[in-house]
Amino acid sequence: MGTGIGVYTMAMIEVLDALPANDARRAELIQLLNKTMKSVVHYQDKTSGVWFDVMDVTDHRNYLESTASCMFAYVLLKGSRLGYLDSTYRQAGFKAYEGIVHRFIRVNADKTISLTDCCAVSGLGPGPGLYVKKPNLKRDGSFEYYMSEPVRDNDAKGIGPFIWASLEVEGLNNGL
Repeated sequence: MGTGIGVYTMAMIEVLDALPANDARRAELIQLLNKTMKSVVHYQDKTSGVWFDVMDVTDHRNYLESTASCMFAYVLLKGSRLGYLDSTYRQAGFKAYEGIVHRFIRVNADKTISLTDCCAVSGLGPGPGLYVKKPNLKRDGSFEYYMSEPVRDNDAKGIGPFIWASLEVEGLNNGL
């Protein structure tokens, strides 16, 4: 599930902000970030620049999903700006951001914007949960489960990372 990995990678990049430069395990965390983002970029859709909801499954029911895409764009851009990731990751981040703007940003009639195609919720657990469309389907991490979850516009777990990614793009474009 892309969103879970997105949250994980954002946590790593934020912990690096708070971790002292001389921390004994800092290099280990940077290495883990690089290993994870290498895999993430491997699954980046070559055409759109964004990611599918279930990143490693090719199935007509799978869909390009915005919340994970925003999270990954943010981590790629911030990580490369701060030197945790090399410049090839910056290019992947710019490609992702461009894909987000073209694929997921809708200008509404009132001139506001919406972030579309957000996975509303996905989680794991023993029971069907409150948000599962099909109550008999367990939250078991299966592809069928993830495809059963609702998709909506303007989910906060996508909006926040989109704003952060936008700030990274602005900073990088202005040489900050």
